[in-house]
Amino acid sequence: MAAVEVGLGLSNWNFILNVHLGPLCRILVGWNTTRVEVNMVHTATQWITCDALSLGDGSTVRITYVYDLNTPASRCILCDYLVEQKVINSSIPWVILGDFNAILSTRDKHGGILNGTTIWMTFPRA
Repeated sequence: MAAVEVGLGLSNWNFILNVHLGPLCRILVGWNTTRVEVNMVHTATQWITCDALSLGDGSTVRITYVYDLNTPASRCILCDYLVEQKVINSSIPWVILGDFNAILSTRDKHGGILNGTTIWMTFPRA
């Protein structure tokens, strides 16, 4: 991963990644250290949660970056984490972004096979 970071050619940037949790790096988070200070709160195979402090105005936001796995059981792990975090983060700005490998509604699906409702029914409870 060090070669990838260097290959990006970004000066004054730091990175957090979750490659230590499996054979592949699923999530790579980068930020400009002259603008933002980032502290990791929690990392897992499917997410990285961190606090980002703006060096310009001193505001802080909690960010959860997601790259969900493809099985219903693994989606439940992510959903359980988000439900837990919803309570913990209820009084602070919190952003969740990424690839959930799921749809919220059958109307969002074009082509392919519908694999059952658990794919899109677990996320709304979070």
